[in-house]
This record gives sequence, structure tokens and C-alpha cells, in this order.
Amino acid sequence: MKTTSFIAKTAFVAALLSLAAGLGGPARAQRLRQAIPPTFDPPVTTSEVSFRVAALSDGQGVNIAWRSASEAGVIGYDVFRTDVRGRTRINRSMVLGGELRLSEGAAGPMQFSVFDPDGGIGSFYQIERTMSAGYTETVASVAARGVRDLARYTG
Repeated sequence: MKTTSFIAKTAFVAALLSLAAGLGGPARAQRLRQAIPPTFDPPVTTSEVSFRVAALSDGQGVNIAWRSASEAGVIGYDVFRTDVRGRTRINRSMVLGGELRLSEGAAGPMQFSVFDPDGGIGSFYQIERTMSAGYTETVASVAARGVRDLARYTG
């Protein structure tokens, strides 16, 4: 229940920032961004896996990173950006999950990241995972927040 309200709030903020950028220009969107306190997104819990997700931008693209508590049964992930142009898949090919990375320990925690050169502060992302059982589900949603130096967070 908390996850649903967090996702709804994140989607609302992303829509608000997109609308502000379109109606009032970048200056209005920047004022709105400054009014929203930057926070690290809380863990997103599904029935099987807990995620930590962050989407960070220094104005030159967005790095979307996540950590899963368990990769049992996970074939891979796809990351999508949703904006006024529609829904766009960010990764060219599926980000391989634990089931396909057996040498790294399929059941244990793993970290992943994808870079979106066309994203920016306020861009809204969804992470979907594909399971070996044959279904796909959205496991996390996040809006990109601004940082001064993205390299500091990505290495």
C-alpha cells in the first residue's frame, strides 16, 4: 500500500515538472524542482524482492541504478522512461538478471545500472523484471533527481 502511494506521488511530481517545463519554461521547472526536497528513494518491496533505486542527473543524462536483495528466478530487467513523448525503452538489450549470471551467485543481492543520455532531472523511470516463470512485472518507479557531479556517484 505504501509503495502504491509512493509511485503515485512520484508520477504526479514527474508530470508536474514536465507540465511546468512546457508551460512556464525551464526556469519554472527549476523552481519547482528546488521546492521538492531531494531524497534517496525508499526501498520498493514486492512479494519476493526488495529494491533500492536511485535515478541521478547532473543535467547531462540520467544514471538509473538499483540493487536487488535476491535474484532467484530473475531473467533480466528493462528500464523505461515515460515523458511527454511517450514510453521509451532505455536499455538496448535486456540487463541480465541472476538466472543468467550464475557465476555471480544467482540467488544473492546484485547491483545494476543503466545510463539514459536523453533523460534529465525529473525524468520518470520504471524498472520491469522478467522472471523465469514467464511473466514480467514493474518492480520500481523513480523520478530523476539532480546532483552536482554524477561521476561522484557512478565512479
